[in-house]
Amino acid sequence: TSVEIPFNVENINASAFFGCSSLKSFNVDPDNKKYTSEGGVLYNKNKTEIVRVPESLEGKFVIPSTVTSIGEMAFEKCKNLTEIVIPSSVIEIKGEAFLECSGLKKIVIPCSVMSVGYYAFKGCDNALVVVDNSDKSDKSDIFNSISEDCKNVSYSK
Repeated sequence: TSVEIPFNVENINASAFFGCSSLKSFNVDPDNKKYTSEGGVLYNKNKTEIVRVPESLEGKFVIPSTVTSIGEMAFEKCKNLTEIVIPSSVIEIKGEAFLECSGLKKIVIPCSVMSVGYYAFKGCDNALVVVDNSDKSDKSDIFNSISEDCKNVSYSK
């Protein structure tokens, strides 16, 4: 199942595709001024933010290096994803971004990330979340925010 997003769509609510577990891809009209898609994933037009990943995506997902922000609920309920690679271009992870990604085994938060929204990792009970602190900056707010959601959080130095 895929969702076709026409040229005239200007706003997509973060919860618009909640519970669409059989969704395999997003296809955006090339003339759309706000959104684009690549590999079935929905991005803002210039690919600096992931808007939504289909829930049925499986295995490993590598976020493109153009992305600076992981949108609210972007990976929500992607239960078949086991690994997500976040590039150092990402500076923000919005609220509920990885909500209930129960199949996730490990995710490394690069030292470039400056903020993590509420419940970003809630329900990621099987994941090891590693906060990269190789730049020696104070990541305690990020660490504490993630620790509220996950049982298994650590620093990497």
